[in-house]
Amino acid sequence: MKVIDINYNPSNEVLKRSSSLNGYSILVDKYVTNIKNGMSRDDAVVRAVRDCIAEGVLKDYLEANFMDVCKMLQKPYGVEELRQEIQIEFLVGAARKMFDKSYPIEEVCDILGISKGEVEFYHRDWLKNKSK
Repeated sequence: MKVIDINYNPSNEVLKRSSSLNGYSILVDKYVTNIKNGMSRDDAVVRAVRDCIAEGVLKDYLEANFMDVCKMLQKPYGVEELRQEIQIEFLVGAARKMFDKSYPIEEVCDILGISKGEVEFYHRDWLKNKSK
């Protein structure tokens, strides 16, 4: 599996191509900054999510999934483990959105910067869930 740097950086080409990944990168960056500024994990999560909603970053998703996102961010991870879980979860989410819009598999690979095998795996899962 190719690892993609999703650390928030306005010049990151992968983040420029995916508003979802960019949003999640901003969310994690806010969370990590809050922790570094001395907030408890619980307060840091809630503040990061609320700040993103207020700024319009992933607003609809975060409002609809507030508790799930907070629970995920509150798991006892190190920063890198958290970034990896978020990266995988949201690569899958971004791929599903692209499949919903009938993007070809090759274009999904190019935009998300992941292998064809990985995209095909996500596509099979998407097809299975879509038929339910």
